[in-house]
Amino acid sequence: MAKSNKGMLKEIASERIGILYGIARNEFVGNGDARLATRHVKLMRKISMHYKVKLPKAIKYGVCKKCNYVLVQGKNCTVRVVGKKKVSITTCTNCNATMLAPLRP
Repeated sequence: MAKSNKGMLKEIASERIGILYGIARNEFVGNGDARLATRHVKLMRKISMHYKVKLPKAIKYGVCKKCNYVLVQGKNCTVRVVGKKKVSITTCTNCNATMLAPLRP
């Protein structure tokens, strides 16, 4: 396979990842269907691993790594900001997993 094809496949994969995240977020927020949203997140992660594409930071910190739920503040996660460490701590209320995200300067 030529290098140009690999680059094109990675572009298509990153587009699909963005589309799947948007659909998963809309399903969870709009319809409240957590199972379908979780399925979209799993597909998104499989595509990311298969084509070796990094997830964008907005998507990476918007999904629980343990239970694959889309994280929406006030619905299924709590966010605390720690000023001294300059991080935000997101806790999934579904599985109680905690994730650290750096604060932007």
